[in-house]
Parts: sequence; C-alpha cells; structure tokens
Amino acid sequence: MNSITAPQRKKIYAMSHQLRWSTEILHRFLKAKFVKEHISALTRFEAFKFINILQKILDDDHHQDNLLQNAHLTACTNKQCKEILNLAEEIGWTNGKIKDYIEQWGAKRIESLTQFLAEELIKKLNSELRTRRATSSHKETRC
Repeated sequence: MNSITAPQRKKIYAMSHQLRWSTEILHRFLKAKFVKEHISALTRFEAFKFINILQKILDDDHHQDNLLQNAHLTACTNKQCKEILNLAEEIGWTNGKIKDYIEQWGAKRIESLTQFLAEELIKKLNSELRTRRATSSHKETRC
C-alpha cells in the first residue's frame, strides 16, 4: 500500500512541535491543504509534499511568527457562526439542511469552520438570499 510511513509521520509531528502547533492546528492545516482529517490518511507522496510545506514554513521565520494569526487556520468567530445561522434561517433552511451544507465545506459543525471558510460560506449564503429576494420580487411585479 502507498500509505504514509512511520518515519514520515514522526517527522510531521516533530516539525509541528518545532512550529509550536497544537494537534488541532496541525490537523486544521492538514485539512486546509489536503482535505484530510488525519495524518494517517495521507499517502507517502502527500506526506512528502506536506513535509516540504512544513519545512518552508520553518524556513520562513516571519511566516512562522504570523501563522497562528492566519484566517485559514483560526476557528471562526462567534459573530461569523451567528451570521451563518441567521442567514440560513432567513433563507428558510432547516437544521438538517444547514448541517448538510456545512459538511460540504468539510466541517461537522459551524464552529469547526475556519474564519476563511466561514467568510466564504457567508458570501454564498448572502448570494443565495439575494437570488431568492430577486426571484420573489420578480414574481410580485408580474402579478
């Protein structure tokens, strides 16, 4: 099989330790780069690429200092979570529909989204709401 090797796994965890990343941050970064939940799900080639990415981060001191500030890794804010729920409610979505849509974005719960993904989802929901309003307005003017 072409699964990640034990030395590759150890190297990834050692590098994340050098970056002072928690396991949660490491997994968020993994998910952002490879859409995989666990290190063990990587192939040997993906692990090789991931190690190279981590090495570039380690080599770039400025990037390393600012990485935890990066919206691609930081959990969405309470404001974003509330906005997503409010928009979904305004569109008329049930909790099941919200859950299904969130899962399409790679998260099990709204709170699991990164700030970046939450912003993208808010844009999508706003677009959906504008479309529904325009359709509804168009129907009213025709009557």
